[in-house]
Amino acid sequence: MQVNPFVLSNKISGNYFFGREEECEKLVCCIKNKENVILTGHRRIGKTGLINHAFSTPEVGDTHYLISVEILHTSSIRELVLELVRESFKVVVSGNRQLMSMFSATMKSLGPCFGYDAQKDAPTFTVGLGSVEAPWVTMDELLRFLAFVPKSSVVAIEEFQQVSRYPEKDALKLIVEKMSAAVNTRFIISTSQAHKELAKMEAVSIELNPISLERYMEFSTSAFASAGKGIDPLAVGYVYGLFEGITVHIHRVLHDAFAATARGTSCTLDDVKEASAAYIHASGYRLREMLGGVSVQQKELLYAICSEGNATNITSSAFVKRYSLKSASAVQSAAKGLLAAEMISRDGGEYTISDPMLRIWLLSEIL
Repeated sequence: MQVNPFVLSNKISGNYFFGREEECEKLVCCIKNKENVILTGHRRIGKTGLINHAFSTPEVGDTHYLISVEILHTSSIRELVLELVRESFKVVVSGNRQLMSMFSATMKSLGPCFGYDAQKDAPTFTVGLGSVEAPWVTMDELLRFLAFVPKSSVVAIEEFQQVSRYPEKDALKLIVEKMSAAVNTRFIISTSQAHKELAKMEAVSIELNPISLERYMEFSTSAFASAGKGIDPLAVGYVYGLFEGITVHIHRVLHDAFAATARGTSCTLDDVKEASAAYIHASGYRLREMLGGVSVQQKELLYAICSEGNATNITSSAFVKRYSLKSASAVQSAAKGLLAAEMISRDGGEYTISDPMLRIWLLSEIL
């Protein structure tokens, strides 16, 4: 069975991983040297795939536990700690009676979460949000447990920018302090936004930028050729430019285009345009649902920024009047909410739509 080389999962192995060799080598080196890492880059650019690929190497994967949690859905420290506890149990403890005993003896703050299944002759662990009554205490216990397990642990916290939105006072400051003090455990902080608190953490910074068009062109033509197919270089350039180098979108379109191209034929520019249009249309439900969660004033500003492309002076009377916005103060408030939701990005005084998919869809379906 022919394998589609444009892998859509976050676990990419062998010759299908490309364009991140230098960053992967640096990440592996940091892990081996027991250094914390701050991994920054646009959402959907491939941070998770990079982490997983680093752990697919024997020199890292065989000697370290990877405890990886994605926290975009969380809204409190309690939820974050719950995710860490669950994943730590799954990766480190599950199936090991000795570690289970050590885990239950250490995690005292969780209460009656441990039991025994007589039918399976195995210990059980059932933990819910209500079990985490003292999250900071529970986190201290977890880090204390991880300090004494057989292998070093690497905790990857993805979408870390979410912590800055938690209601708990000094949540970001406290979690950085605890991560910095951890023994036998290092952290990979994966984030799409910079945080001043993270600057206080002793860590190596790795920034992910879009894979170059030349590298995408090289991989794509080679991948199609290896399967007895061809692809027009203009088609690769089109989808790369359309989605501004964002890995997940480019891979999705080229994955579909590869599947639709018969052996002995070539994928044309029109074929990729058709695949792109289908992908954009299929994303409509998710994007409409996302828009349903923002206020009218936020939508009005979002549409205005989308129409501008790169918007500046958004609180000026000229901008407010041009797009019939309520007021400068309303724009300021709406911008704050859209930035927090990562629907728009700001670079100095310039505002843009964060995800090119959202921008393309808005221009084709809404505006």
